[in-house]
Amino acid sequence: MTIVNWNASQYDNWHDYVSMHGQDVIEWLQPQSEERIIDIGCGTGDLTNHIAQAGAVVSGIDYSPEMIAQALTKYPQLRFNIVDGHHFTSEPPVDAVFSNAALHWMTRPADVIASVWNVLRPGGRFVAEFGGIGNIATVQTAIHTVLQAGRQGTKVNNPWYFPSIGMYSSQLEQQGFHVRRAVLFERPTPLQKDTSAFSVWLDTFANVYFQNISPDKHLAYKEQIERICHPKLFDPLKERWILDYVRIRIEAIKPL
Repeated sequence: MTIVNWNASQYDNWHDYVSMHGQDVIEWLQPQSEERIIDIGCGTGDLTNHIAQAGAVVSGIDYSPEMIAQALTKYPQLRFNIVDGHHFTSEPPVDAVFSNAALHWMTRPADVIASVWNVLRPGGRFVAEFGGIGNIATVQTAIHTVLQAGRQGTKVNNPWYFPSIGMYSSQLEQQGFHVRRAVLFERPTPLQKDTSAFSVWLDTFANVYFQNISPDKHLAYKEQIERICHPKLFDPLKERWILDYVRIRIEAIKPL
């Protein structure tokens, strides 16, 4: 699990597109009244609440205390808990497990998949979307280029897990799941129309790269990364940053 210090208010104010796109994933889930559902990596709870509005009995889990605190403030009627997505349990078993934009932070996918398997009833389903192979490739290449140069070649660890369909489907199948459908697709994602939007994105989603770096170097590195990414990711006609997101969306069933 990548440890990230989340600013939950910043996340809600600047990155509402995360939950907006997640509503399409809920269409794959098709939550039904009285179904028991777990939302892994629920963040500040918007999609958990959306699932609850369908009548499902849903609980959200996230490893970030900041995210869970924000979710409880926004939706006090729902259940949220601070839990590592690699290892979670449920008694009794649930009808479905859902996740949006979270599994790429969980770098031991076999552990996550085993936990999903263990909490699902026979016939239960797992529906998720997360970053796939090639996700934010321009940004990640720029980060590694700048930090490796700044640290005189010191290796920069990748905090994310962006698999191919084949990689992830094979792990699901090894666990015993039947993969019903899976897609990998490009989804260019506009940030807010603000000159600081890319810098805020780095602070929100890539801050793990800048831990233990002095504030002045942090700012200098971000400026270098922005200069590298600007020609490819800033749209001058729309006057906004559009990041090169690539997503995997998958539905798998635990056989009866």
